[in-house]
Amino acid sequence: MPSQPTIHLVPLGMLGYDAALADPAGRTGKDVLAADVSRARALWLAYVAEKCGGDASKCPTITVSTYASNVLTARADAYAAMWKAAFPGIQVQIDNREIDYIRRGQFVGLDFTHWAADYPDPQDFTSLLFHTGSAYNQSNVSLPAADTLLDQADAAQDAAVRIRLYQQAEQLLITNVAAIPLYQSLNTYLVRPSVAGGYRERQESIAALANWQRVYLVG
Repeated sequence: MPSQPTIHLVPLGMLGYDAALADPAGRTGKDVLAADVSRARALWLAYVAEKCGGDASKCPTITVSTYASNVLTARADAYAAMWKAAFPGIQVQIDNREIDYIRRGQFVGLDFTHWAADYPDPQDFTSLLFHTGSAYNQSNVSLPAADTLLDQADAAQDAAVRIRLYQQAEQLLITNVAAIPLYQSLNTYLVRPSVAGGYRERQESIAALANWQRVYLVG
């Protein structure tokens, strides 16, 4: 499935997408998608010097939990190889888990996971996934300042106000590295020429009722 890189929790094309979202380093726009390996390596070396006595072998091992599948394990191995190339001496361990362990939050270190829209609203990518105590908060994120914004957004009646609150909460979550978004998938679909009326699918890969009500077959 094709994909495009992103730093966003709320994907491009979804209500509430924030084009001005900044990464933890404060970069915005296309700059956030450009790897700055030199700066990343300098930060790693500074960490090694400060926390590990200058010896990378004494730094904690980075554990990456992933589903026990050939494809996902290969992906995790590729990420680990890139980290090892960028960060001299870093130790990375791949922890293959059954999917139910990941879903229940029973993993250590980093976890590779994904999310698909249940409904076309930023709440589905913020409150459901990152509010303290949410059933879908698999990483056990707890950021009280973001919780406050999410509670306000969930209860807001004014559409513009609630979108602004979700965007502020998303910025807090990204700045504090509650998650590290990597990419969003791009879905494609074919429509037969005999289907007229402008068939369209929404962000959650389904057609809205209003769309079904206006399409018809010809020929």
